[in-house]
Amino acid sequence: MPLSLPPPPLLVVVVASTSLVCFAQSATYPMDTESVILPELPTAAARRRLQSGEDPTLASLDEAIKELSFATDTLWLLLCGALIFFMQIGFTSLEVGSVRIASVESILLKNVLDICVGGFCWWATGFAIAYSLHESQHAFFGQGLLSWPRDSTNPAAGTFSLSEWFFHWGYSTTAATIVSGGIAERTRVESYLIYSAIMVGVIYPLVVSWTWNPDGWLRTSFDSPYYDYAGSGVIHLTGGIGALTGAVVLGPRSGRFKEGVDQADFDPHSLPLIALGTLFLWFGWFGFNMGSTHALHTTAQAITASLIAVNVTLSAAMGGLSTFILRYIILKYHKYDVKAVCNGILAGLVSITGPCANVTPSGALIIGVVGGILYQIASWSIRLLKIDDPVDAFPIHGACGVWGVLAVALLDFSDGMGSISFAPNVGVGYQFGIQLLAVVVISAFVGASSLFVFGLFRMIHFLRVDAAPAIERGPRPSPEEGRRPERGATSKLNNLSAGVSWDSRAHDFDDLSST
Repeated sequence: MPLSLPPPPLLVVVVASTSLVCFAQSATYPMDTESVILPELPTAAARRRLQSGEDPTLASLDEAIKELSFATDTLWLLLCGALIFFMQIGFTSLEVGSVRIASVESILLKNVLDICVGGFCWWATGFAIAYSLHESQHAFFGQGLLSWPRDSTNPAAGTFSLSEWFFHWGYSTTAATIVSGGIAERTRVESYLIYSAIMVGVIYPLVVSWTWNPDGWLRTSFDSPYYDYAGSGVIHLTGGIGALTGAVVLGPRSGRFKEGVDQADFDPHSLPLIALGTLFLWFGWFGFNMGSTHALHTTAQAITASLIAVNVTLSAAMGGLSTFILRYIILKYHKYDVKAVCNGILAGLVSITGPCANVTPSGALIIGVVGGILYQIASWSIRLLKIDDPVDAFPIHGACGVWGVLAVALLDFSDGMGSISFAPNVGVGYQFGIQLLAVVVISAFVGASSLFVFGLFRMIHFLRVDAAPAIERGPRPSPEEGRRPERGATSKLNNLSAGVSWDSRAHDFDDLSST
């Protein structure tokens, strides 16, 4: 049915009358400022500014900028924290691939429970000890978490947000996971979980309270603070010393370093898992290091994050290349060792973690090269001493962690032996002394604490097992039943790609190429 309109003269009269009534109402009644302007303002603080007579536009803009900055920083920390958690996949893959296949189930169980224990202990005591121990509030059982202001849109100066807790939880579990690799294949799951709880809940937080807490004594007792941007010393040296101590107390795996025992039996069982784990860790390392900016709403912070990304890339690349060149060109090794190259990459990553924000890309290249070489020297050294470290946790995280801490002073932006970029009032030599002191303090404290815990467990026969216990899930199939049926020449390669190699000597590329 066609729409019928009133005659044009009548339509004009209706429109004019309506407009006149609306104008009269607006002239008679004052505008409701509260309902018209205030809904456009982002916060209650803007309402108060408007009611006090301030310019509503400026108040609204100022509050909007603050909210946007806080939201950006929070998102940045949450994203980087998630990347750090993603690194647990890399650690698990790397450790599982590095051990013998009989130990895989216990390693998986240990690493998964490690994350769970770490989450509780970081909430219960860890975070509060690390960042609230110098304050008057109690530092136990979530007090640091429960006492935070709930108004997350208006964070008080010096107060950590929930995103900070999440971000630093990833750091704390990393320190504990490093230890698990060095004591793999001969440690009771229960004893390791207790040690992990102590590491995340007490040992690591105390190291943080001395180094990263604004009131920590290594930051306030000298003319220049101890500098460790993302944790070469605080995290990796802590984990590396714990791993070395545990490996020494435990002793080697049964048959390791003994004459008459084929040492090839201790080779990694899955190279694909090692390579995949390394790449996962490299990916997560960007969040691990860049997240230490703790914010990303200014140009300076964006530039710093970009510099860190470049430095991490270059140092990791040179760590892997230097290891490859050292082994196969200089020392004339005849077998390719994928695990060694992957560990060289990790050595470069650990080495750049501390100085990632205060060195140039050229400096990062040098740090990566030295890190790769230092890893090889440390790995050979502990083998000569017959210290059994299945994943080279100490050579990677301990030795290269020391190098990363010292490289902060040696390769700083400053020219020669002049002043340090982050502390213009001191020179390179003075800063080097502070960094070296921190290395000694961290190593001594973590070593003594770990020795006490592992030594106590050994005394009460609660530490070591020589065979990984099976998870209670029914009878284990025999190797013949569990093996995939042979399907031509590609079946062995398929098993490798699935992460299970039945040939413990598959690290030789010549063997792989013949399949």
